[in-house]
Amino acid sequence: MDIALMKDWRMAYRRKLGENLLKLINEHDTDVQTVASLGNIESKQVYRIISAENEPKVTTLLPIAKGLGVHVKVLYDFDFEIEQSFVNGFNIYYGFDENNLILISSTQSNSYQTSDFEYTLFCISLYDRFENESELVCTTATEYMQYNYNLHEGANLISFPYIPEDSSVENIFSSIKEELEGVIGEGSAAYYDFNLGWIGNLDNVDYFSGYWLKIKPDSNIENIEFNMLGFPNDELTFYNLHEGYNLISYTGQDNIPIEEAVPEELQDYIISIIGEGRASIYNHETNLWLGNLTELNFGSGYWLETTVPISFYWQD
Repeated sequence: MDIALMKDWRMAYRRKLGENLLKLINEHDTDVQTVASLGNIESKQVYRIISAENEPKVTTLLPIAKGLGVHVKVLYDFDFEIEQSFVNGFNIYYGFDENNLILISSTQSNSYQTSDFEYTLFCISLYDRFENESELVCTTATEYMQYNYNLHEGANLISFPYIPEDSSVENIFSSIKEELEGVIGEGSAAYYDFNLGWIGNLDNVDYFSGYWLKIKPDSNIENIEFNMLGFPNDELTFYNLHEGYNLISYTGQDNIPIEEAVPEELQDYIISIIGEGRASIYNHETNLWLGNLTELNFGSGYWLETTVPISFYWQD
């Protein structure tokens, strides 16, 4: 298949996608800035889809769909006649690398959906009526997930089980920056100034830390919904704790009893665990946790007080 023809087809498809996105934005009586803010992405990422500048990625389309309040499939709901470009259909492959691919489907549809494979390589090619096939375009399937926070006035102690590619505070908190009085980590902080932007020494969030999000007391909304789309941490999270208080994340099993979450071999080094409005102290004589913090919650942050520096992990 003619490579130039393939490029023309891909450009035509990107233009159709951009036109459909712009139509959806107008139909929902919103704008690019609002969609980007609600999706926790930069406005330029939305503009690039509209102007067909580059290949759309699922990590961009999912936040856009979230910002519009629609399913991501709606973004592809447009007519595109592949016959006009001499393309007869698409071959879809999967495998662990480009040298070991298996054909899983041939289709003339503009979209293809499957839930049979995870964490693998997907490739697509175009073919014409003479069964000439184009070069492969490949991407790696990843797990993209969402977590919803209900923030109240005052201080909220959270952590991030899912983080997008752009982990900057500017991107992460773009949808709630007007309600935020500040973001505070262990030894770091940032706040948003309408004239100067984000100020402070906290530039990015990570999987390992806990954060205080302080909502302004004069906020007119009783509970602020804060949604985060991103990738989970694929590896077991280890924390290098120093002696004293450490503000860390909790991304393990939700509502797990504290005695099950703390590894038995590390309990002797833990003095206390403090959450938002709750705390417990470990009694080394009775081997019991004493206090009103009895369970750990997914997506929350906690202060861990240790007697010595240790390598720590939550037992899931």
